[in-house]
Amino acid sequence: MEKRIEYLIARIRLGNAKLTTAWKVVCEQDDPEGFKRLAAQWDEANKKLNTLCLELMALDYQDCLYIQDGIQTKKCLGGEFTCWVCPSKISYWRQEFEEL
Repeated sequence: MEKRIEYLIARIRLGNAKLTTAWKVVCEQDDPEGFKRLAAQWDEANKKLNTLCLELMALDYQDCLYIQDGIQTKKCLGGEFTCWVCPSKISYWRQEFEEL
């Protein structure tokens, strides 16, 4: 089971990075039809990533994916990065949002 948890953490981290990059492309889309198409693709990818996150939570992993040695290495709402799905019971994103 530990291998599955490690795999899911790595996959979700990669997915968060890919969704962040893709979101920038969606937002830069000038054509309304292109925007709708790309946004729909992004939404489907986000749903798939959320399913992986739910699986991770079902394996009783309930912490931030970016905590190392007790320190959060990436912000949830960073400018260059956004954490789109997270298994953490602690709402780090809410804390960050309130600090904005």
